[in-house]
Amino acid sequence: MKILVVEDDRAARMLIRRFLEGIAAESVEIIEAVDGWAAWELLRNGLQPDLAIIDLMMPRMDGLTLLEKIRSVFALKKLKIIICSAVQERMQITQVESLEIDAYLFKPLTARKLLNAVHKVSNIRVTLPAEPPGGTRGNDPSQKDQAISPKENDPAQKEISPAAKAFEDFLRQYHKLTTQVAREMDLMNRSLQIGDRATMMAHVRSMLKQARFLEIPGLTRLLLRVESSLFTDSQANLTLDLQALKQEHHQMEITLGEMLKRHHPAFDPDTSVASN
Repeated sequence: MKILVVEDDRAARMLIRRFLEGIAAESVEIIEAVDGWAAWELLRNGLQPDLAIIDLMMPRMDGLTLLEKIRSVFALKKLKIIICSAVQERMQITQVESLEIDAYLFKPLTARKLLNAVHKVSNIRVTLPAEPPGGTRGNDPSQKDQAISPKENDPAQKEISPAAKAFEDFLRQYHKLTTQVAREMDLMNRSLQIGDRATMMAHVRSMLKQARFLEIPGLTRLLLRVESSLFTDSQANLTLDLQALKQEHHQMEITLGEMLKRHHPAFDPDTSVASN
């Protein structure tokens, strides 16, 4: 079984890949695409997945456009599709559902949400994770199902998988970047007060390099805006951009906290990832 994951945010892609480890089939292949355009190129060149998990808000080609293209091709009309998106506007949801999708999941995702949807759409066996402490399941009806094909006594489940190691590595780098942004913002504000734009540019480019490497689209776009304001010598725009950067940093802290709480409560940012 081939599963195509179309998501521009690297953190979300890594979470989805990690969640899909709960599938109990040995012959599952996961193919990733960083946006709708990249996914369409794969499909146009002959990729025939059994299931596609698609985000809606993406650069170059959004999820809705990709859906329209997929449904216009006879060979792809029966492709099973799960939409995973933060978009909750009824008009857009109706538009997406008119393209014959198989499931629509609201972000933030949990393993139970996604694996339940995969099981219902493809009827493939999955292993659902244990309930959170206290048995809280939220309001998602799909989370009311019991575990399918549990493997609690399987020693192999205790091993750290390559995807889990990669996710831990990403968490450490995301944690490091969140700390860096806080530090660099303080230095940038000091540089702004004395008019040292060259130093500010150095700080921006340092953060931009990491944001691009970790594929964090929101932070990348914002840092490019700050860089542009520095080039054009726009004081008013720069002040607004720095305020927006402060808000973005706050959101990064929230995102990091959610990832740790939901997916890796025992995470230690100072511990190196174990090697194979």
